Amino acid sequence: MKGLKKIPNQRQLSRAYKALQFVHQLIPTKNLVFWSQWTRLDPRLGEILIAYLAKFWQKHNPVEINYQLKQQVWPAVFGALLEQVPFYYSQHLKNKKWNKKIYLQWVKCVMTDISPANDELFFIGLYKPSGKLMQEECLHSIKPYRQWGYFSKELLINKVKPVKKTLISAPQRKTIIDELLKSQKIITVQDYLEKINFQIHRRQAQRDLKNHNKLQAYGHTKNKYYKFLT
Repeated sequence: MKGLKKIPNQRQLSRAYKALQFVHQLIPTKNLVFWSQWTRLDPRLGEILIAYLAKFWQKHNPVEINYQLKQQVWPAVFGALLEQVPFYYSQHLKNKKWNKKIYLQWVKCVMTDISPANDELFFIGLYKPSGKLMQEECLHSIKPYRQWGYFSKELLINKVKPVKKTLISAPQRKTIIDELLKSQKIITVQDYLEKINFQIHRRQAQRDLKNHNKLQAYGHTKNKYYKFLT
């Protein structure tokens, strides 16, 4: 895997934070794209950059962004960030009018002729190689990353309410339940939601447990639990 020529230091990251958070003028496209590469090293920068894009995407020329992305070592990173902008809208800008269809066309133009990465962890240097947390990043990886060839389980937004959209595929969800069953033979909906990092809504969790071929439901409503069938 190719990497950056130079790793950003804390001072450089702080400058990027400040520029994106306290916008006095539009961020130059070259800077915006360059900083997107740093988000693989710093999740906080990813959160701030997504918030900036949610507010100012329509003011940036998608053709210019596309050109600048093709000069970068990890161009697909920008796609993973753009996939998360609609979630930022639903969490923080729900009262602001925006045309999602136009946004998706803008994204399509931005990412023209840019290929996904080769199935690798989005964040670099945050987890011990082959450790449990690294394995969970892959196992629980959500769609905004997987669409662009990356693995990560975290939306880079501050969630003020549960995300309504299911972000993890059905085969992944079954695998997660199977992993949970290795350590416990009785599962509640809450157990499953915690294991899956609350990346699905409760009704979907209930359906997953109900439809799992190795589980039998017992009890009713809040006291309901699912037992492993031996």
